[in-house]
Amino acid sequence: MATGSRFSGAGHKDARVFVVLLHFYSSRPTPAYGELARHFRDRSHTVWIGQPSIDSDFVFLDDHGVVDRIPGPSRQIGGRLRLLPFMMRLRDHVQAIHPDIVQVTPCPWSWVLACGNTGNIVFVNDIRTAGSGVGLGCKAWLIDWSAWVSWRIGSALLYDRTFFLNETGARWLLGDKWPGRADVVPLGVSADFLDAVVRPRVASTPDVVRFLYLGTISLARNLEQILAAARALRLRTTAFRVTLVGPDDDAGSRDAICGLVEQYNLQDVVEVMDPVPYERVPELLLGFDVALNYVPATLVQRRQTFLKVLECRAVGLPQITTRTDPNAAVVREGENGLLVEDSADQYAAAMQQLIDDPSLLSRLKRRAEEMRTAVTWKDVADRHLSIYASLREVRKRRAPSSAGAAQA
Repeated sequence: MATGSRFSGAGHKDARVFVVLLHFYSSRPTPAYGELARHFRDRSHTVWIGQPSIDSDFVFLDDHGVVDRIPGPSRQIGGRLRLLPFMMRLRDHVQAIHPDIVQVTPCPWSWVLACGNTGNIVFVNDIRTAGSGVGLGCKAWLIDWSAWVSWRIGSALLYDRTFFLNETGARWLLGDKWPGRADVVPLGVSADFLDAVVRPRVASTPDVVRFLYLGTISLARNLEQILAAARALRLRTTAFRVTLVGPDDDAGSRDAICGLVEQYNLQDVVEVMDPVPYERVPELLLGFDVALNYVPATLVQRRQTFLKVLECRAVGLPQITTRTDPNAAVVREGENGLLVEDSADQYAAAMQQLIDDPSLLSRLKRRAEEMRTAVTWKDVADRHLSIYASLREVRKRRAPSSAGAAQA
């Protein structure tokens, strides 16, 4: 896959930049910004990651740990309104430390950060989840529409550029003319997944197909659908095992899922395992026959790129996943996996197909190994730095004209 050139264009070969990557969704984030920061630092750039802390502050991390912090959102103001004064404090703080690039994963009121930017700071809206809201009801639609309006205005008036993980998200927000205001910068995959050695996979018994769900154990992700699929499948066969591996969502979902496993008497075919360190994930994947990359087909999830889908392709593991445009760009039906609708019965039918037809399963395994590919985090970092260079040039050209107009 073609990626942008390294940050070494004319006039920038020796340039060093100060990048601040801001996200607000977790004190235990996905590896995306950590991987980007590592590769930026390998090129001698300074990178701070801003994120919530476990003690409710907002902290800035470099490669050694916390280098700065500000108080987090007040808990005395209800709902989304409590985020507004925090975002205003954060905006002033960011302006004071004066980075070259500020890249923001959006949340309510995060557009405030780019307001009043009269200097050379480049602001990028990094839309890693193309939309907002959970579910398919009216409330979810309204939240999603609100995000669409806010991000579209921000793209036109506040941010220097908008990033998306795929074209589906870019077209949702900006239409067919999205390249004029946005860039698609895909998720990266650790090179460890491409480097993992594919060993002969030997089942615990010759007739058992091993399925793996890898991710946060969360009822908010509708994981009971996997249990419903296993329950339906078990009425016909026990020649399978489903293993769920991942951290709890801090809402008690792990205990709830384990309770459902017992309630449905699935202990002989379903197992819930503790999470493994990220560096061990490639090895873990290679111990299974098929990944169950279940995705709820909500408004937002239909536009989303999922890291686990990319990692399974990189390591050469066949997968069953929900049919969405981003997933269909990775999983080729009947080649390296199966695409199904968001239905427990559909997942159960796909699993049954692989149990009943060993030749199909063998073919999927072989083709998945042949189709191993990925955009690595190094590639993604190169792409980011190339775009940053262009945006800084535009900012620098704009600044003198703005100053001249003010003096006139």
